Amino acid sequence: SLVVYHCVDEHSAFPGFVDPAVVRGYDDELTRRADLVITTSENLRSARLPLNPHTHTVLNAADVEIFNRALDPDLPLPADLAAIPAPRLGVVGLHDSRLDVDAIEALAQADPGWQIVLIGPIKQGQVDEVRLRRHANIHLLGERPRPELPGYLKGMAAALIPYRANELTRNIFPLKLFEYLAAGLPVVAGGLPELARFAGVIELPASPVDYPEAMRQALAGDSPEQRAARVALASENTWDHRVED
Repeated sequence: SLVVYHCVDEHSAFPGFVDPAVVRGYDDELTRRADLVITTSENLRSARLPLNPHTHTVLNAADVEIFNRALDPDLPLPADLAAIPAPRLGVVGLHDSRLDVDAIEALAQADPGWQIVLIGPIKQGQVDEVRLRRHANIHLLGERPRPELPGYLKGMAAALIPYRANELTRNIFPLKLFEYLAAGLPVVAGGLPELARFAGVIELPASPVDYPEAMRQALAGDSPEQRAARVALASENTWDHRVED
């Protein structure tokens, strides 16, 4: 009896479309005919509000209970991660055209002791794997089952959301933010203006060259008290909370 459009991305901004304008036309048509439009970012909402007054933002959240397991002192580290020396800086998720290889390379070159660990599938043709594998302190571990991710996050000193700044990422509120925070980790995130509201909680480098200093700040500012504050923030951003919204 009703049409609800849950809009999670600026779909027309994904690479590979023959004509992005056609995709945007479909999006506009759906936005107009929906009885309710729920967007996952403010930028998505502001773009659709002129087409439909019943447009609201409900941010992405996290399965906090799952990622809280990273704080369990009895949880073992996965063997492939334990074989990599600390400190480890983790990137978890689908690695595609959004991944800022310049930023990852800047971190790898800034401190050879930092071990950058990418967990998750890599979209063929969208990520310069050759460039990443050139560095001895960048490790591509591939996809891992979701229940194993807390063990990997437990072994990280900090977590990364290294996205390139473009029209696609301008509209993204990443799922992984509250997952990382639920694990208590310091977070360094770039290319995502929607995360500006968390300045002071996470580090927000403005460009790839700013990542090393942002990471130094994140690591230097870490403490048990900060970890508890991150977990508390994540606990206010569960999917149950979003259902209530």
